[in-house]
Amino acid sequence: MTGKALAAATLLLLASAVSAVPMPLLHRRQARDGQCDTVTDPQRLDCYPEQGASQDACEARGCCWKPYDGNQDNVPWCFYAPAAGYEQSSSSKTSYGMQAKLTLRSPGPFGLDATSLVMDVHEETADTVRIRFTNPDQQRFEVSDAIPDIAASPSSQAADDTLYKVSTTISDFGVAVTREDGSVLFNSTPPESGNVRFDGLVFEDQYISISTQIPQDNGNLYGLGEHSNPLILPQSGDAGQVYTLLAKDEGTPQHNPRGGTELYGSYPFFMYLDSQGRAHGVFLLNSNIMDVQVQTGGAVQFRSTGGIIDLYVFAGPTPADVTRQFTAVVGRSYMPPYWSLGFQLCRWGYDTLQETEDAVRKMREAQIPQDVQWNDIDYMEKYLDFTSDRKRYPIADYGKFVDELHENGQHYVMILDPGISNIQGEGRYKPYDDGSKADIWIKNKQGNPLLGKVWPGLVNYPDFLNSKSAQWWTDQVKDWHDKVAFDGLWIDMNEPSNFCDGECDQSGSNTSTLRSKRYPSRVSATARARGSFDPNDPPYVPGGSSIFEKTAYMDSTQANGLLHYDVHNLYGLSEMRATAAALKTVRGKRSLVISRSTFPSSSIHGGHWLGDNTANWDDLYLSIPGTLMMNMFGVSQVGPDICGFGGDTTEELCLRWMQLGAFYPFSRNHNTQGAKSQEPYALGDHVAEASRRALKERYTLLPYLYTLFERSHQLGDTVARPLFYEFNYEPAAATIDRQFLWGSALMIAPVLEQGASQIQVYFPEAKWYDWYSGSAVNHRGQSASIPVGMFDLPLYVRGGFVLPTQEPALTTTAARKLPFGAVAALGDDSKAVGEAYLDDGESFDAAATRVTFTATEESSCNGQFLSNVTEDNYKGAKQTIWGTIRIFGTACANKDIIIEASGHKTTASSQDGAITMDLSSFKLPLNKEIEVSFSA
Repeated sequence: MTGKALAAATLLLLASAVSAVPMPLLHRRQARDGQCDTVTDPQRLDCYPEQGASQDACEARGCCWKPYDGNQDNVPWCFYAPAAGYEQSSSSKTSYGMQAKLTLRSPGPFGLDATSLVMDVHEETADTVRIRFTNPDQQRFEVSDAIPDIAASPSSQAADDTLYKVSTTISDFGVAVTREDGSVLFNSTPPESGNVRFDGLVFEDQYISISTQIPQDNGNLYGLGEHSNPLILPQSGDAGQVYTLLAKDEGTPQHNPRGGTELYGSYPFFMYLDSQGRAHGVFLLNSNIMDVQVQTGGAVQFRSTGGIIDLYVFAGPTPADVTRQFTAVVGRSYMPPYWSLGFQLCRWGYDTLQETEDAVRKMREAQIPQDVQWNDIDYMEKYLDFTSDRKRYPIADYGKFVDELHENGQHYVMILDPGISNIQGEGRYKPYDDGSKADIWIKNKQGNPLLGKVWPGLVNYPDFLNSKSAQWWTDQVKDWHDKVAFDGLWIDMNEPSNFCDGECDQSGSNTSTLRSKRYPSRVSATARARGSFDPNDPPYVPGGSSIFEKTAYMDSTQANGLLHYDVHNLYGLSEMRATAAALKTVRGKRSLVISRSTFPSSSIHGGHWLGDNTANWDDLYLSIPGTLMMNMFGVSQVGPDICGFGGDTTEELCLRWMQLGAFYPFSRNHNTQGAKSQEPYALGDHVAEASRRALKERYTLLPYLYTLFERSHQLGDTVARPLFYEFNYEPAAATIDRQFLWGSALMIAPVLEQGASQIQVYFPEAKWYDWYSGSAVNHRGQSASIPVGMFDLPLYVRGGFVLPTQEPALTTTAARKLPFGAVAALGDDSKAVGEAYLDDGESFDAAATRVTFTATEESSCNGQFLSNVTEDNYKGAKQTIWGTIRIFGTACANKDIIIEASGHKTTASSQDGAITMDLSSFKLPLNKEIEVSFSA
């Protein structure tokens, strides 16, 4: 944009349309007397983002000029005047809810506004409402055009007995969703007064904006990923906070208030927890690149570069309810193979197969549990997918090594990048030859395969939205699996990453030079009038730098004429879908897929690691909110690179990280080429011993963890969750992101500071027990200072719950053959309940056994433990016997206890009210009901 008002009405074919039709061109809005004074500092939208702003140049654009004298460097002096947006011309009730027709009242900032819109309100369920804004004169891109199964079609019948009400404002149009008591869940009506103001709805060709008020009640905001920041989203600062949603190969920079610190995934979803402990969520189903501004004082504004407005509002009212409602829309997490819950080891820098074999051998010699060995790109020949280096990883020995892992009950995962080399010569590289024959590459605007550059040099990128790419990918995976029988795939660099900006030339150099301005220069009014604007250079640029930096040009084309501009943020998801489907075909059982780039619904197909972190104490801490945030988004199998990817770790840092890492849902140690070795055995006896101890507890708790994953798969529950998911009415719990829960019952409080000899632990309002001793904790609803030694990892069990356990081993394969157990922590009512889910750990639609547990103390040191089999289809449960049962919180003194178990008698010891009983000699099978009584 040049700053001159558009001179006349004309026609334009929209870049973001699936099939574009002409649309009137409207003048950009002009500032009127008094309007500029109503805009507060946080509400300023930059009207002159490039360099050289002045009052004359600003006002020539019809914008407001007001110097800023605060201490924030991201508050623009030149900003847009307020705009009313649309007004409602009519509305009517429908079978699915309501429909309203809108007419443009005041143009938006960049021109080319839709003159009319249709809003459809679909009352999908009692707790979920879907609000869609579409242009009746233009078919625009929707996410379902690329990923048809990402969300169900809008409902045709309204739900009964909803927890919300929907209303609209006619002039200065807005739509509001409220609870029955009037509290706001979503309200896009421009406020007439108060501390927060925002524009009305804007619906232009390349700029769509909708805002909502959020309660001004000292509540907390979460979500808007993927970023590296504390769990609570900062809302302070004179210009608010901007969160850029652009999948990008970026490492893990910490959040910048201006945005531009985007990471690998895009999640336009937030959750708000109000001061009363009630939660609600808002999800914009839109894959276009966007900024989301969180305004100081209580507003969230989505600013997308295309698509439509397809909003979901989730009424909660608990945080857990919101996640279940969100995942009911985008899909539940997949059910991972059991072995993938064990500890996993990788590094970039195993230059030879022998080095990889040595790592596995040293882990066994150190008696440190390990289920999965990984390899980074070192194994490849010239970094080519589906190859191995003939000298360093000879294929016969490579395949034999993986077979030996399987014989030892272990598994193997390797990396693949999407870029396929195109410079090997015809007939010399089958993946490229087959891909070219199938014509599955992303194309540049000239219709030729887009030329990128990654590790193997010049590459083409598969278009995983192309229906022919699925078979091509499956064929390559099968051919490679026939040589090396891997158990999962790690898909990296799939934003997609590009060492050139946009596209390379044949020499591997950039075809475009990035501007030095903070934003790319704007498309001229004349060019826009001709309809020749460039998707690479939109009028509004989220994040403030070229949107094709480190990736493909946005004018590249994909299947069915889709522009990369619209589907860029879907690339990782599309590769995950293809990879999971290929592994299902090739292996015929559950496999592990870990992807760097994700989008809502990715968890249907696999998990995610948090990317290229650094070996420092800040990243150790930030791994917790990162893991919890992804669980909020429905991605249950997630974790960072333990001990840090970049830089050299230290003995103390890696020791503490291995302790915490034992309790990530996805537990993998990984680091970069050239850095100090950080395998658990490589940093001395202290790290090795701390790793053994922490992983022993993880492996003991694997039946509980697996049951949590099954609940995530079936119900949408989180696996790792913040404290406020369980204690949403405790204000203190809402702010905590340095400790977390597994499910409802286990609290992890890791050591996160160098040289710490004690840590502060918050104990929510419940009965808590020390995991190791079973002793009751004398704190509830308060923080306490807990001493920590070198090998201490504080773990606490919540009263009222039973956790299933199993004796640990060096692999999950071995552990699954050992006796089963349980830890029952009695609550204030002297009762505890729990459940266990069991299957073979790898089959699709596996035959399952489900067991529920109840523990009670009916009188002083007199109680029972019951196991009830509610489903018995997994044959392995018959071969699994009961071992150790621990009951915490009894009134038993430190003395011998009489145990009767299904006709058998024995004695057990008690210590501080914790009873430990061993039933292994009775050979009681897990698939049979048991009744265990205890008495003094």
